Amino acid sequence: MEILFLATIVNIVVIVLISKLSNSLDDGSDNIANRIALASQGTGGGGGGGGGGHALGMGQIGANRGMSPLSVFADASTIAGSPLTEWAMLGIPGSFHPQAKLKRDLQRMQAQPWLNEPRMPTIQHSQGLKWAQIGRNYARDANNYGGIDTVRGAAAGVTGTLDAGGFISDVVGAHRMAGGRNEKQAAIAGRSFEIVQKMAKNQPFKDDDLSFIAAAVGRAHDQTISFLNRDTFQGGYGGIDEDELAADYATMRQGARLFRRFRPGGIPLDGGTGHGAQTDFVTRYMDRSVSDQEKDRMIHVLNHMANGGSAGGLEVEGDARETARRRALYGRMRINNIGADEASDMRLWIRNEHAKQMLEKIDGRNGFLRDVSDEHRLLAVREELNESIKTQNRFEGEEGASAPRMSVTLQDVHHPNWATGLGDIQRMLDA
Repeated sequence: MEILFLATIVNIVVIVLISKLSNSLDDGSDNIANRIALASQGTGGGGGGGGGGHALGMGQIGANRGMSPLSVFADASTIAGSPLTEWAMLGIPGSFHPQAKLKRDLQRMQAQPWLNEPRMPTIQHSQGLKWAQIGRNYARDANNYGGIDTVRGAAAGVTGTLDAGGFISDVVGAHRMAGGRNEKQAAIAGRSFEIVQKMAKNQPFKDDDLSFIAAAVGRAHDQTISFLNRDTFQGGYGGIDEDELAADYATMRQGARLFRRFRPGGIPLDGGTGHGAQTDFVTRYMDRSVSDQEKDRMIHVLNHMANGGSAGGLEVEGDARETARRRALYGRMRINNIGADEASDMRLWIRNEHAKQMLEKIDGRNGFLRDVSDEHRLLAVREELNESIKTQNRFEGEEGASAPRMSVTLQDVHHPNWATGLGDIQRMLDA
């Protein structure tokens, strides 16, 4: 209070002095103007004498001169709002205001949590906690797949960015937040992922992860052919280089990761023993030597049991032999104590196994990405994808439906430069 009282007295004295100074300046200005006017009118002002009187038109100069109350208040407000006054008042803003100290204390309370926040410089630089989280996710995923500035790591960083709530447009910024240097690689990885996302929207499947891996595998194959033909390519789109093709392969790897993410395995069959009727059923279903017709029958009966159906609902109109086979399979499963819950677990196991096999075919010990010069490995990827698609159709009650085929013959895959033209791509993936 003592400081406030002293500051108020100082301000009053300053106002009085300013008032006197203002009057003196005005009087001096009027006097000079009057003398000049008298000289121009040919009266007074000469001989260095008295120079008394007023020139015509000057009126009663200096009469009732002084500061009006409004001017006094205006000057007081100006002084009170001056930064110099705030410094003199120890940081109290608007020091003449009756609640000046309260305003200062409220401002300090609001600022205190942020001033004590150790991450404040990072938050300001990255424009919010969201960017900090995206950067951490990018770094974590990229490092789990080879490193921030690697081809595989960049593709994983895109997934990490999206998982943290970011968008494809945030990928380069997330890469920088993670401490990366090769922004071009991050941008290419984001572009590859975005293209596959758009392609996935045109897939006919209800399962988004299946749609993405189908689009990723298809693009990887098409881009490989375009890359190998780039020297003779005429018209259409072209210009694909090593960076882009390597990014597409890494995106396919992330597609397998996403496909596996929600099909992680761990479904206990036969009471957790892994030996019995349930295990025998799913193992036979995954056997490639089993015909599509038998697999259609197996999944039809499995769906029927999972939904609590009875043997009476397995008729096939106009096909007594198929009806008998379905009922016989149903009976064997019931004898082995397979009911609705067990059938549901078996369906989950089959889904999970397809995702596991897809990951193995793409990046397992003998996977395509371990040796991209072996075209047979990409064929194996496409065939596994085709099996996954057919299983998905069966689970959705579309047994026998014509799924978009992803498997191809060796002639379809073969390219004369395949074995020798992808060496640089392999080195980039292994870096």
